[in-house]
Amino acid sequence: MGGMNMFTNGVPKINAILSSRKYSMKNKFSNENDTKTSKESNPFSVFDMEDSSKEERNSYELNRIRGKLYAGKKLTAKELIYLRDNAPELYLLAMKLKREREAFESKLRNAKSKEEVQDIYITKVGSINLDGRGTSDNSTHMNAIQDAFREFKESDRYKK
Repeated sequence: MGGMNMFTNGVPKINAILSSRKYSMKNKFSNENDTKTSKESNPFSVFDMEDSSKEERNSYELNRIRGKLYAGKKLTAKELIYLRDNAPELYLLAMKLKREREAFESKLRNAKSKEEVQDIYITKVGSINLDGRGTSDNSTHMNAIQDAFREFKESDRYKK
């Protein structure tokens, strides 16, 4: 039983840390009419972002947008403004990818057949591979093109 104490001795310290204001937990799905506290209803909910410092919130938001950008997803106007104001180098990359994606989507929409759509995609992917960009930029660019191609293939225009 001596081994149990090794694991439980730190529990009071951990509980004290978690109960402090900075690390309080909040149930993001809580109902205002619930009589339970957030901790009782869901002790494993995410940390409360309201209690985080402005710097932590900005870091979180920047990382969230960066992840979306690197995954090749479209950014909202609000996200682009945030990048413009807080990460100019990422904003430039985001705008470049946006323009290239829009040009690619336009070519896909103007294609006369599914074979032509496939040819446009293969040509674009080939040009990315031959472009000589850095690995990170290359994969980000590839992700954006693949996401645009996937979206187009799911559209009614392609299914006709």
